[in-house]
Amino acid sequence: MMRLLDFPIPPKPDYFGPDGAPPGIAVDFTALKSADGYPWYLSRPKITPRVAIVHTNAANHEGSLQSSINWGNAAANNTKPHYHFNAPQPTKVVPTDRRGIANATPGWYEDQTGEVDCSYWTISMETADSGMLDDPAVSDFLYDHAELVARALAYESIVWDFPLIVPDVWNGTGIATHTWPFPYPAYTTARGKTCPGDKKKATFRDQIVPRAQQIKAAWLATVPLEEVVFAFVNEQRLIDTRPLGDPTVDGQVIKVKVPIVGDVRGASVTVTAVESASAGFISIWDGVGERPNTSKLNFGDAAAVANTTQTRVASDGTFKMFVRGRTHVIVDLIGVYTSV
Repeated sequence: MMRLLDFPIPPKPDYFGPDGAPPGIAVDFTALKSADGYPWYLSRPKITPRVAIVHTNAANHEGSLQSSINWGNAAANNTKPHYHFNAPQPTKVVPTDRRGIANATPGWYEDQTGEVDCSYWTISMETADSGMLDDPAVSDFLYDHAELVARALAYESIVWDFPLIVPDVWNGTGIATHTWPFPYPAYTTARGKTCPGDKKKATFRDQIVPRAQQIKAAWLATVPLEEVVFAFVNEQRLIDTRPLGDPTVDGQVIKVKVPIVGDVRGASVTVTAVESASAGFISIWDGVGERPNTSKLNFGDAAAVANTTQTRVASDGTFKMFVRGRTHVIVDLIGVYTSV
């Protein structure tokens, strides 16, 4: 297989959203049906994804797009992922702001970890292979599907603002495969499952992850809503709540000032949740419009977790953070976006 990093960058999508898809991937939300004949996704609860997970179909021979859709429609609990990477046309069949059926966490593990079922915060991507009879370890990605998976990961990472890295913990943020690096019981209720197989796991690690990062960087370089320039600054600590004593109050809004003179349009910051007293998340926005329903950082109990992200700032050089849960928050400024 040609090294994915040597492929040309695909055209930047005109639209980024839970109901869109990158070049080469079709969108058909009518393929999966509910019992009443209406599109299946309409009956599904809303979700906010923070991890995208790659699977294999693992049939005994190569499946087509239609056969995978037929399987999904055959029974209420049959696999219904967000993406099907099958011939003849890889297709997004469930919007990524709706809960699919592909990833799951056993109830006992939810109780043990205090985390909700992973299907409420993950995107699922089923990929075709030549079948279990071809190779006990399952075949590698077929056709150009490895490239298309990388595009889909880059696309959804932009839509939902999760990083294109493998999470440090199973309920963190990033991209992974169904059983790597977190086997049962993280994303599957089936003990002993090896999906998506050794070959696809290696391709995911060695090629798809760096390719998705390359595509995302190229797309974001042309995405700004106005002409801006980015300038690194000497790293500055903007917020550290630890000296204040107790962790933040659940639902607290923190206003953060970016101490830069000039026409600042946005900032790149590293946000860290540390010494957390509960699980939760942090949303960041310019404070002008409504608070977004997506999170910039998800944290668990006690363990420190960080994410570098970008945000617009208000005309007074401030932005706001909404903290759901109880944690201490550290914000470090990396750089700013200013008018040309």
